[in-house]
Amino acid sequence: MKVNIADLCPCGSRKTYKRCCGNLRPKITAIANEAGLDTRIADVFEATLTFIRQTNWLGACHGVAAIHYVIFSELGFAPKLYAGITEAGFWRTGHSWIEMDGKVYDATCSFSREDTPKRPPVFRGIDLNTMNTTDVLYGVAVSPEFSEDVQAVLDADTTVPGILNGEFLLMRGAHLWHVLDNICMLAGIDSVLNVIGDGIDANALIAKYKDTRWELRDQIPTDIKLTIAVN
Repeated sequence: MKVNIADLCPCGSRKTYKRCCGNLRPKITAIANEAGLDTRIADVFEATLTFIRQTNWLGACHGVAAIHYVIFSELGFAPKLYAGITEAGFWRTGHSWIEMDGKVYDATCSFSREDTPKRPPVFRGIDLNTMNTTDVLYGVAVSPEFSEDVQAVLDADTTVPGILNGEFLLMRGAHLWHVLDNICMLAGIDSVLNVIGDGIDANALIAKYKDTRWELRDQIPTDIKLTIAVN
């Protein structure tokens, strides 16, 4: 189901989508310009938000983290791929995200699963609703067995190609390699990746990233015991 511009924004701000997450490009651009980022980072992030909104892709954190890892790596950046527990207020959630230069990039928190609170997207550690540093804690030091979702993605057999090959059911039969290709086209960077015919060379990327796995992010200590939700 597509989000219409007059609908309430899925991030939970109680604003219409048009006045909230549907108009994020100026904010993303401002953050990128202030930080001196390559414009392609902003292009990919905005394209991802557009794709997630158009397809109503709920619970996409592992898939999007894997897609972003591959795209940003292919563009010559140095993303870090993390899984762990995030904390927002009284909620803790199993989650995946990437970081670059120690800053969080999280496009999926507005479209988390139905039982998980929605949060505005985070671009370079900035909440795109308030334009302040996000108040979400990424990497709370809670044992991963409290979240089966995090436990699974940290399994020794779980790799980036494995997620991109195996999560196609979430997209109604569309392989996540096609999603990656679509995001690249929306961002105008499809020519940067290794292209064969009209699409990316998934086999080459599978071989290149076959050993890439998630790292556990648990650097934020806490002694409070709260309910774990799964994103």
